[in-house]
Amino acid sequence: MKISCRNISGCALVVLGLVMALSIPRIAQAEKLREFYKNWTPIEFLGRVDRISPEGDTLFVNEKLVVLVDLVYQGKHYATNIKDSDGEKINFGKIKVGSFVFIRGGVLPDNRVGARDIFLLPKQILNKEIKNYPALTQAGSWQH
Repeated sequence: MKISCRNISGCALVVLGLVMALSIPRIAQAEKLREFYKNWTPIEFLGRVDRISPEGDTLFVNEKLVVLVDLVYQGKHYATNIKDSDGEKINFGKIKVGSFVFIRGGVLPDNRVGARDIFLLPKQILNKEIKNYPALTQAGSWQH
């Protein structure tokens, strides 16, 4: 099958459509992390929310698939903490596409990021500015 593009914008739309179509199944299959993983690599990063799943349990931030955690392990309930930049709990619904966030969690074997903490930031900040937000530097309990 031969695909020809007569103009650049038409080709760009075709490529964009293919990229979106290939990424939609990954979002559709994602759901809250309900399984315990012993081996994950700790990670912290700043980024802009590019996409939120319709179910509201996953985010794409800096091309990383970030999954909310909601699991029981050895009788203890663990769930993602969702907070503002002052460390106050907020509803996940406050996070929108285009929001700036700070994520603390772990990289799972399948390269998803299990989020321990998600902080909604008032604006884009640099790594060196994290110290100006004390809540971001403190890892509190994530048992609920």
